[in-house]
Parts: sequence; C-alpha cells; structure tokens
Amino acid sequence: MCKGYKKGHGAFDRWHITATDINEKSFPMLKMIFGRHFKYAVAFHGWGGDSICIGGSKEDPDNLKKEIKKAIYDVVSGSGIVVEIAGDDDNNALCPEGFNGNSQNNIVNRLGATGVQIEQCEKARDNHGPQIAKAVANVIRPKLAA
Repeated sequence: MCKGYKKGHGAFDRWHITATDINEKSFPMLKMIFGRHFKYAVAFHGWGGDSICIGGSKEDPDNLKKEIKKAIYDVVSGSGIVVEIAGDDDNNALCPEGFNGNSQNNIVNRLGATGVQIEQCEKARDNHGPQIAKAVANVIRPKLAA
C-alpha cells in the first residue's frame, strides 16, 4: 500500500502511481511474489468514470472477463452502473486506452498468466465494493481448483 497526503489537496497528482509504473524496486515486498507465476491476478482500481471497466491481459483464454462481467453486473443490476469489457464497445468510450489495463508492464499482467484490472466508479465502490470483490472471487475460485 502506498499512501500520501498533501496539505491543501493535490495528493493524487503528487502520489498516485499507475499500475504500469509500479515497480518491485520501489516496493521491496513485491519481490517476494514476482516469479511465482500465478494463474490469475486481479486488481481493483477506482476511477473517475461513471461505469465499471474490466480490462487486463490481452489474452483471455478462459473467457474470464465475460464471466466476471456477468457476476459484477448481477451485483450492480438496477443501480444504473454500466459494466463493460475493454475492447468490447465500438469506440472504447467506456474503457479508454489509459484505463484498460492491457499493457504488459501493468503489474496485474506481470503477476498473472491472466491479469484482470477492474476500474470502478465511485458509486460502485461506495455502494457495492465488497459484493463486487466477492462476486469476482466466486468466479475465480472454481478455476483455481481445476
């Protein structure tokens, strides 16, 4: 975890580290898990959009993102929150390039053979955060046993 504060606001601009900028040299505890070759890695992010964008690895051999999309949609159904997979919408307006998590340098893609990055709007985080996390875990758990 990395937290920073700046008196008078501006902490985000000063302290925010993107998923592609995270480096084990700056976070020594990460060295313990790099190289373990996880089957899946999932990162939950917050963003200023008004939807949920599911991105991550360009390769998705198990259609994991589609299963996660359905599970999250079931949780937020009726809330007005749109759930989309990066690359599925015609103009990528819901999952713009800078937020789709598909860079090979993204920590989630470096840690897992299949990386999933979930960008969540504030409404989703505030009203459904634990339920979304549980829904994602319920999708992945049976795959780990296989």
